Amino acid sequence: MKTKQRTKDIYGNWKILAPDGDLLFLTLKKRADWYLNKGLAKLIGEETIQLTFEPKNRSSKDDQYNLALKENKCVVCGTTDIEVLTRHHIIPYEYRKFFPEELKSRSSHDVVPICREHHNEYELVADNLKKDILMLYEVYDKLLSPCVDKSLKLSKLLLNNIKLPDDRMEQVKADFTLYSGVEDLTEENIRKYCEIHKNHKKLSELVIEKVIERCEIESFIKMWRKHFVDIMNPKFMPMFWDINRKI
Repeated sequence: MKTKQRTKDIYGNWKILAPDGDLLFLTLKKRADWYLNKGLAKLIGEETIQLTFEPKNRSSKDDQYNLALKENKCVVCGTTDIEVLTRHHIIPYEYRKFFPEELKSRSSHDVVPICREHHNEYELVADNLKKDILMLYEVYDKLLSPCVDKSLKLSKLLLNNIKLPDDRMEQVKADFTLYSGVEDLTEENIRKYCEIHKNHKKLSELVIEKVIERCEIESFIKMWRKHFVDIMNPKFMPMFWDINRKI
């Protein structure tokens, strides 16, 4: 399957100023245009707009990381080829999406640009850490989660008319039967299986429930940051990026 190429920047360096001229944050052109089109800001210089209203808070005003200019280049090898760059979630999104709402909205520090080659290289190693995490939080075999997780993912390919090569589709069907135990793969039977497991909790959700229960979100986040740095030795991380940044 051909990978969709990126054509837009990951970081934006448009400056957003408060009415009194204080620098609030940096953003992509798309967001700056939104403020301008809504009449909520005025263009006052090159890649600089000033809000026409007083923002509710100025939490980023003294945040060196948020206010520092950032480059659209792979944090590992430094390539600036936008077509091979992708967003890398240092704390995997499969976990972060189950974080408390106030933390999910503060993820920019842990989303960095990386080329696909190094992204794929890291993901292979990260899979081993995910397995260790399942054992650490004692959720590996709970509710037969691995089999249900995999079969529910495969069911989407079978039910959504995804066009796949014949040999690949046959493998999907075989894998679905293996993980679900459903042998007669009619649409009705697949939908029944999905209905039975509609309240199934993903492994990552079970992990985060345990993380929250143990009050370990901060250490969980720092663990993933340190793992990424130790494995990939990135030489081009954004200025002021910090493993120990408070959540």
